[in-house]
Amino acid sequence: MLVVAAVAAALVGAERVHDVVRDIPDCAGGVLRLNGKYRTTPRAFAENCTVIGQPGTEIEARPGSLHFLQGARLQGHLRFIGAGVRCVEAEGSLEFVNPDIEFVDCGGSGVDDGGALYVEETLKISNGNVSFRNGTASFGGCLFVGDDLFMEGGRMIFQGCRGEDGGSLYVLRGHINQSGGSLKFADSHAIFSGGAIFTHSNFLQTGGNASFRNCSAAFSGGAIYGYALEQCNRSSPCEAAMDFQLCRSGDGGAVRADYFIQNLGTRMHFQDCSATRSGGALHISKWPLPESKHKGSKGFRKKYALVNPSTVAVAGRFHCERCTAVHSGGGIKALFVKASRHSFMSFHNCSAGSAGGIWAGRSLLLSDGRSEFVNTTAAYASAAYSSTIALLRTELHRTTAPQIVAEEVAKLRTVTFVDNDEVRVVAPELTASNVRCGPGMSSNVQDFSLECSRCQAGYTQTTDLEIFQSENGSRSLTRRCLLGPDGAIVGSAEIQMHPGYMVELSNLSRSFLCPNRNACYGGEVRNGSFHMCAIGYEGRGCATCSSSHGPSDGNFNHCLRCAANPTQQYTQIAQFVLEDLLIFGMSAAGVTHATGKTKESSIFTNQFMSFVAVASPVLLAVRESESFHETLEDLDVYLGHMSSVLDIGEPSASGICTACLLGYLGLPVTSTSRLFLLLLIPVCLVLALAVVKDPRSALVVGVNCFLPKLCMCFGQYLVCYRMEPEHLGGELVCEYAKAHLSPWILLGIVAAMSFAGPALWAMLIRDKANSDSHFFLYLTAPYKDEFKWWEVTRLVRKTLLAILCAVFPITLHPLTQITGISLVMLVTLVLEIEVQPYKHEMWNRSERFLSMTSMFMVIIALYHRAAENVSLGKGLMLVVASWPNLPHHRAVICPAVPDPRGACAGTCRTDTDLTDLCW
Repeated sequence: MLVVAAVAAALVGAERVHDVVRDIPDCAGGVLRLNGKYRTTPRAFAENCTVIGQPGTEIEARPGSLHFLQGARLQGHLRFIGAGVRCVEAEGSLEFVNPDIEFVDCGGSGVDDGGALYVEETLKISNGNVSFRNGTASFGGCLFVGDDLFMEGGRMIFQGCRGEDGGSLYVLRGHINQSGGSLKFADSHAIFSGGAIFTHSNFLQTGGNASFRNCSAAFSGGAIYGYALEQCNRSSPCEAAMDFQLCRSGDGGAVRADYFIQNLGTRMHFQDCSATRSGGALHISKWPLPESKHKGSKGFRKKYALVNPSTVAVAGRFHCERCTAVHSGGGIKALFVKASRHSFMSFHNCSAGSAGGIWAGRSLLLSDGRSEFVNTTAAYASAAYSSTIALLRTELHRTTAPQIVAEEVAKLRTVTFVDNDEVRVVAPELTASNVRCGPGMSSNVQDFSLECSRCQAGYTQTTDLEIFQSENGSRSLTRRCLLGPDGAIVGSAEIQMHPGYMVELSNLSRSFLCPNRNACYGGEVRNGSFHMCAIGYEGRGCATCSSSHGPSDGNFNHCLRCAANPTQQYTQIAQFVLEDLLIFGMSAAGVTHATGKTKESSIFTNQFMSFVAVASPVLLAVRESESFHETLEDLDVYLGHMSSVLDIGEPSASGICTACLLGYLGLPVTSTSRLFLLLLIPVCLVLALAVVKDPRSALVVGVNCFLPKLCMCFGQYLVCYRMEPEHLGGELVCEYAKAHLSPWILLGIVAAMSFAGPALWAMLIRDKANSDSHFFLYLTAPYKDEFKWWEVTRLVRKTLLAILCAVFPITLHPLTQITGISLVMLVTLVLEIEVQPYKHEMWNRSERFLSMTSMFMVIIALYHRAAENVSLGKGLMLVVASWPNLPHHRAVICPAVPDPRGACAGTCRTDTDLTDLCW
């Protein structure tokens, strides 16, 4: 306990000693060690002195400053507190050694030089931290240096300093040389010039960084006022950076100097700096003070002898952001501005009365490096003004016109204007090459100006072409805005086509209506981008299939992708053969095994095949609609299943085209070869059956299976359409040109085949010698004696539907095709109701049910195609797509419904005949 009490008493005693304010002792032996609180005395230290402070050391400048008649070194932890006088004064040189030193509230209105620290000769800092806060003096509110200031490292902070010239720092004869460390000035203000720094010489930064925030001067140099501001030596690149933010003044919102030199590897950033007169960031003009005040003036002038006065030379990265000036030079005002190789200069959101970016009285040479002006504004020359201007690799974004004004000569090379409503370059002698005004602009090159203007509403210019003016003015390019095409949303710089329309790049004012709406998905044209056709389509109107696709056998305007894998190719060839073989085999089995007793399953199969002939094109019409594509993901599996079921009723109706098959086999793809391949399998099958059975049965089966296909093959060559209105010179495009046949010959072939098939059946039925033949029984057995020719009407109906689908393809004439189908089905339904040709009432009911189902699908499809409401279109599409399932459900519904008349008796029963299917 005694030990503890002794230690506590010692600590209290030490604390009381530390709180006692004592006078500064003598600097005995050149070293002054301090620990505690002190106040200065009127005496001065005559010899060089090193002041070393322990943590917590405070020195109050009362009644006078800590005065050194020779040099001094400040080391360790020291805190100087002012009381209306200067805190430290050294009439020699001063050096900071491992400092943690702070100057607070030093100086006052009666202090002439250096409110916190006065150094008559040289000041040096290599490491540590030195801060000045709230210092006040006439010259150098916080710090005055007579000769040079060397900063090799460490950190110096100036905050809240005030002065007449040099709000924080004033250097009289020497230089400021920063090779490392960090300089920070904040809230520093000067009544006249140099809100943060005033130097009669230059500020050379070869390393480290310096930042200036909220510095101001009423007259010149909101942050720096000096003879020259230079980053790095020309001979050796370095990494140095300066940042200026919220600096303001009358001239030179951030910097006012005679020279500004920025060398390779450096960065200079100005943000929100402003000038009430000129030079929002920089004002570089002739030095107003006598040269005799420059230390070593002869050598100093020799260094800049090769540089014109009032020059800005940039070789690093120079950025101005939101800098403004009331009169001229929102970013820079100087006589000469030059950018060297590897430099980059940018001016963003800068503004002035004249020259929102750069005002150069004599010359502006940005012929090396890169530069950009973004959203710069001015009443005159929003980007740059000078007597002579040379720009290279310069971009101007969203600037106001005129952007560039030269009093004598302007040379522009690789200059790009982007998103400008108007562009104007003015110069008595103007030469330009690779100058671009951007898309959406018209251009006009004259003797004394280059002008571009935004296209008016309804007009467009989607390309960004080069504007060229030769040295003697003999060559120039004038671009006019083009009238936008029909069927498009026209912007000044882009065209968005409506689905079903396309344009060609060679003439954007001329639009084409695509024969297949889905091939033209609504492409766009903009600078560097031109997409009109869906994958697999190309050419005018996207009416030609690309090399990787082939035209559908039923519709030339519908392209199908060809298989690239050999396995897929062999599979498609096999599928192409088996589809015709399957349908022919089923029909041949029904004909050759026909008897006087008609099987119900054969009747229902035949009726369903007729139903498919109607349902298939109706579903295709739905598939080509906008509603289908919007719900494709939800219905893809279902409709894919439906299409595979309906393909059973159409020979070779799958997603396989003969053009692809010919390519797989290495054969030429021509109209003749396609027709030959389409007819090869049917003809071989008919001939084979004629040899095996008899010719008449082969003709019956062949006509039943392949007559619609033959009519479709030749009928598709009768398709004609226009891609442009006739009164605008739209040419008639006809498919018969591909077959190299007259349309009358093709029409005769289709008419002859469509008449010959039914006529052949009628002749065979009328010939009583055939009454015991299998084919005769196949054609007549289901019907009453007075209507034994009824199967001929079914053939006529299938043939008419095939011709309608071929001549009026769903991609080109959807409403015409569906309307034609509806007329055929209407006549069919009326005849079936009136005639009732089947022997059994149940078969008549089934036929009427399927006819009414088909008619209902057609009507709903018509409304669906005409529906403007997408939601309504989707609902109608679901009805159309689901309706074909009703015939399949007949076998399920019929037995479950009470049937006192026995109409459903025997609807579903097992049979060994291949054609007896249970529906």
